Amino acid sequence: MKNAIAALVLLLVTACSGASHGEQQGTPQPQPTLLIQSRGAVVPLTAAVRQIAFRPVIPGAQIAAVALIPPLGGADSRKTHGLAIEYARDGAALLLSQWPRPGFPLSVNGVDLTASPCAPVAYKSDGLLWTTRNGLVMTLQPDGSLAASRLAREAERLLGSAGCRKKGR
Repeated sequence: MKNAIAALVLLLVTACSGASHGEQQGTPQPQPTLLIQSRGAVVPLTAAVRQIAFRPVIPGAQIAAVALIPPLGGADSRKTHGLAIEYARDGAALLLSQWPRPGFPLSVNGVDLTASPCAPVAYKSDGLLWTTRNGLVMTLQPDGSLAASRLAREAERLLGSAGCRKKGR
């Protein structure tokens, strides 16, 4: 009876380890570093939402990671820090960052984003920035390379979720 129990335990341990007798364990493959990891503290989405003072836009796509990110200006507090979401959409990895609009004007290349909400502007060669009517500042950039036209289409898709629906849509 003891031999039967010992054999059963050995069988279960071998099965649970994922390796059978004689198999070599492969070296673990390095995981790619996500762009979001350089932006802030990666946390679960539910924990992140509890640490911000605004209702974030959640892209309707496969979320890879979420991070709390530093504010655009001023002291870092629940009222000022932002949220970044890295996600996959149509084979592209994208990083959407969002913050509550700060109390100072925002402009890029002479365009006052505070006065012109819902109009994405290139703030760098592969990044778009816009403000929303409901008080957010948002950026969108790829994690890797992506055609500017695809980035613009994704920004347009996100605008509706960000309170930027145009009349007649």
